Amino acid sequence: MKIKFNNLLTNSSILSAPGIISIFISLLSIPIHLKYAGPENYGNYIIFHFILMTSINLNFGIGKSVVISINNYINKKKEISYEALIYTKNIALIIIAILLILFFLQKILIFNFVEIYKFIPHLFIGSLITIFFITFEGILQGNRKFKSISILNLFFFSLSISIPSIILIFNTIIYFLRFNYMVVHDPT
Repeated sequence: MKIKFNNLLTNSSILSAPGIISIFISLLSIPIHLKYAGPENYGNYIIFHFILMTSINLNFGIGKSVVISINNYINKKKEISYEALIYTKNIALIIIAILLILFFLQKILIFNFVEIYKFIPHLFIGSLITIFFITFEGILQGNRKFKSISILNLFFFSLSISIPSIILIFNTIIYFLRFNYMVVHDPT
C-alpha cells in the first residue's frame, strides 16, 4: 500500500509541476509585459490569445475522437492516430487555402486587410499550430502518456503566453546596451 501511495505522490507531483511552474511564470511575466509594453499592448496580446484559444474548435473534435477510439479499439492505436493526423492535415490545408484566397483577394481588390489587421497571418499560423496540438494531445491521452501531456501543455499553453513578455526584457536590455555603447563611443 505504501508503494502505491508513493507512486501516486510521485506521478501527481510530475503531472502538477507544469501547472505550478506556469503560475509562477505568469506571475513574473504579466508585470514585465505591463511595464515594458503598456496595458493597451498587453490587452491586445490577451485578446489575441483568446482568439487563438477559440481556434481549438477548428480541430472539429478530432482530438477527443482519437481518445475515445483508441480506448475502444486498443489494437488499432497506430491506425487511429495516423487517420487523425491525416484529418488534421486536411483541415490545415483548408485553412491555408482560405489564407491564400484572402491574400489573392487583397491583390485583386484595392482593400489592404494586412495593413489594417496585421495579426491575421499570425492568427492563421497560431490556429494551425493549435489544431495540430489538440490532435497530438488526443493521441497522447489515448495512449495514456500523461507525463508527456503535462510537459507538452507546459510548453504550449504556459510558455507561449509568457515567453513574449520575457523577450521584452531582453529586447529592452539589448536596446539599453546599444544606446550606452553609442553614447560612450560617440566620435563627436
